[in-house]
Amino acid sequence: MAEIMNLDIDGTLARSRRFKKEWLKSVSANSADIKSFDADRLRSYIASLRAYIKFYQVQPPMDVPEFHGSRFIDVGPLPETPKVENEAVNDMSSLWDVFEIELINSASARSAFSLNEHDERRALALLDRMERLLEDYMVKILPLDLPESSPMQAAVTDGDLGIKRA
Repeated sequence: MAEIMNLDIDGTLARSRRFKKEWLKSVSANSADIKSFDADRLRSYIASLRAYIKFYQVQPPMDVPEFHGSRFIDVGPLPETPKVENEAVNDMSSLWDVFEIELINSASARSAFSLNEHDERRALALLDRMERLLEDYMVKILPLDLPESSPMQAAVTDGDLGIKRA
């Protein structure tokens, strides 16, 4: 169990975890290449995280003494990440884990809102690295011809189906 106090980090984690799940269920997770539509989707996920962080970073500081220190947000453990066929998809998933761990354990996690300048720089640098992995490796280098080792494992399962009842 991990706890934070920062509402903006909580929102960032919620988005990041949802995007990572989508990425791990992508068509590209089952192959040795990155499909153009999955690359476009990944670009939109990274851009969304960057935009969300930039949105809350420009909000004016707020004095919330009754809130600060009175509420802890349980963000749970880092979601388990299955390994998929595509190593580049796994690499990106690992970067998502680093992004989340750094936010959860940041000094800003003890604030009510926003990130301090060091944590913001670190978060944006990790998003930059994600973009470089996509653009400089996945898009330019993949697919690789791997006839002897593909497929290595069973295909990625279907996404969530239907409405779940409690």
